Amino acid sequence: MEEPRRVLFTMSRFLDGGIDTILIEYLRWFAANEQYEVTLGIAICLDELEVYRSQLPANLKVEYYVKNQWLTYLYKKRVKKTISPLAKAVDEVFLVPIRKRMLSKRLKQSAQEHDVLIDFDCCCYSLLKSVKIKKLAFFHFSFEHFAKQDRRRMKRIGKYLENYDHVVLIAKGMKKEADRMFPAQTNRFKVIYNPKDEDTVLRLAADTPSDEAIKQPFILAIERLTTPKDIPTLLKAFQILRDKYNHQEKLYIIGKGEEEKALRKMAEELCIADDVLFLGFQANPLPWLKASKMLVHSSRFEGLPTVLLEGLFLKKLMVATNCPIGTAEVLADGKAGLLAPVGNARELAVAMHRTLSDAALQKELLDYGQRQRKSFSMDTAGHQLEQLIKDEPCPRILFVISRFLDGGIDSVLIDYLQALSASGKYQITLAIEQDMDKLEVFYANIPKEIVVYHIVENNFLMKWRRRKITQTIPLSRKIYDESVLAPIRRFIIKRNLKRLAAKNDVVIDFDCCSYSLLAGTHTPKLAWFHFSFEEMMHTNKRRMMRISRYLCNYEKVVTISKAMYDEGRRLLPHLTSKLCLIYNAKDREELLARADEIVDNDLLNHPYILAVERLEESQKDLSTLLRAYQILRQQYHHTELLYLLGKGQSEQELKELAESLGIANDVVFLGFHENPYPWMKNARLLAHSAKMEGLPTVLLEGLMLNKLIVSTDCPTGPSEILNKGRAGLLVPVGDAQAMADAIHRLLTDEALQEKILAQLKQHRRHFMYEETERLFDELIFEVLKK
Repeated sequence: MEEPRRVLFTMSRFLDGGIDTILIEYLRWFAANEQYEVTLGIAICLDELEVYRSQLPANLKVEYYVKNQWLTYLYKKRVKKTISPLAKAVDEVFLVPIRKRMLSKRLKQSAQEHDVLIDFDCCCYSLLKSVKIKKLAFFHFSFEHFAKQDRRRMKRIGKYLENYDHVVLIAKGMKKEADRMFPAQTNRFKVIYNPKDEDTVLRLAADTPSDEAIKQPFILAIERLTTPKDIPTLLKAFQILRDKYNHQEKLYIIGKGEEEKALRKMAEELCIADDVLFLGFQANPLPWLKASKMLVHSSRFEGLPTVLLEGLFLKKLMVATNCPIGTAEVLADGKAGLLAPVGNARELAVAMHRTLSDAALQKELLDYGQRQRKSFSMDTAGHQLEQLIKDEPCPRILFVISRFLDGGIDSVLIDYLQALSASGKYQITLAIEQDMDKLEVFYANIPKEIVVYHIVENNFLMKWRRRKITQTIPLSRKIYDESVLAPIRRFIIKRNLKRLAAKNDVVIDFDCCSYSLLAGTHTPKLAWFHFSFEEMMHTNKRRMMRISRYLCNYEKVVTISKAMYDEGRRLLPHLTSKLCLIYNAKDREELLARADEIVDNDLLNHPYILAVERLEESQKDLSTLLRAYQILRQQYHHTELLYLLGKGQSEQELKELAESLGIANDVVFLGFHENPYPWMKNARLLAHSAKMEGLPTVLLEGLMLNKLIVSTDCPTGPSEILNKGRAGLLVPVGDAQAMADAIHRLLTDEALQEKILAQLKQHRRHFMYEETERLFDELIFEVLKK
């Protein structure tokens, strides 16, 4: 039998905070696994202050590196905030150097007896350079906020990060900060969310405290009573909740800290002292959390707040301040709990009132919370950390796309590649079957970590294929390309795809165009389907039936809208067990940042309506939009210009139509823009006209940018994105008069605008990336498990 791997977890001190409770989760998970022999090394022994000592696993070995009473006495007083300035100076000058030397010596001795060291609070960074075993560090706070507080120390930590093999960050936002601040170390950073064990949470919550106060209706905050937790804002919000909204719930605050006296005084001054109960530190606060009506978290900055994870597992209504850095990730950008601006008592009170009084909102938040909690399970985090300890390779995923251009599918692929690369969970390869050379306008956005293969690059083989994208080619050349060159391309692609697939664990056919080319590969395959099954069946039934036969070779077929999923189940019943739904999603923060980029173009200064489309009338329907715009000018006398942003084979045809309609001077063809978001941000309205779709990316982007939207109600996607017309107006396909009427209404009716924008802000949460990533991870795990 293989010897167990010896793992040493280290902590500078073991107290009563969130980091300590997360450490306990990891220690239990690894201690229960026979493959590991686990030791906890604590730098300084704090005796009675170690309130969670009894919760450590029984088979865990615990070591203290500094235990001598005369070396720890003053340090304990510092922890309790009862030390005098003179005593603190004595400790700093005389005892700290002794403790540090003793810690360094004993830590190195202990490390030599282990295979892996995990610096769980990242406080041993300066002591580990000469330690030769595998070393990992956990970082639990916002890098940028930490730098603002102590720039010199943050700079020093950054220099020492190279001593670690991996640095585990507990939120994606934290990794973005780390990549910006320490670009040379970016390959070391891995994201593993703080976990909670659901069974343990439920078991601890089942205890019943004897305190009668638990039987009252109450709102709960579980915080250390220190300045960063911003309890004053919570007290002010609670006063508003009582005085303005007449809520009768009391406010209970669990925790201790140096701010307690000042907070009690503040409660008196706000005349809410009789309704605020300070419960002090509770070794097990979960029964109180379970009994509460709502959990409120008012911090100024965080890493990944443990109390919100516990709230998810206990199915609690939650409101939190949108502080950096992990709160929004836990609450899925407001879908699992409402978010309020940091330090804004009025907005916090409004969020608390809405959560307590809106039954429909409560159901929505709790339902999403149940999906969200899976991202924070102990098994998920344990296996991810185990992968780093063993240095097991990440699952290898090959994305395949037939050609890489400037459309919605291509931009969605970029979103996936960027997010998956940033997560560090997978080793990604991208195979582009046909090299489109300069037409690959998104190529620069592919993360540099991803290996890209262009399978057919030869100019002789690709010349007419490239020209066909942007212009009409002579019939003789088209026949030559299809009959002579296409078979050669297919042979090369099929041979090379088979080789690439064999080197990967999963193949994702992202535009579902390689179904016949991948038929002979044995690697598990997934297909992403981006268009309406029904519309494809209507336009080319033979091709659709051929595709459906090949789809049987895939483990799963991903549809990107609910309507498409339902169509597939109805029209292709033999694929029912293979169909699944994963919405395309967008990173709103990234979109907003790109929308703020400065564009030097006077056209932005005119009021305008915008359409962002590929100019391809076979799928899009911009001719209807042009006719609607003519009605808008002539019947309703609107003066806004119409900007068309995109390119394609139908451009000349559309320009000629604009001339014939007498609107050519008011329609501007802007061509392709790699960053269309400043144009979208400044548009008065976003118009979308298509005959069929899958889940139109431009509408998702419109949601994220708070735009008024009018779209044709084509199959499939617009109705789902616009919430059946509540988050934007829908009109019948090909009906120019209806489109003109809808655009006029939305541009002139302020009450309708307010109603639409309010719905839009609520509905866009369904298309944030967190849920899409969770479903993607589950799908990959399911396929690999088979």
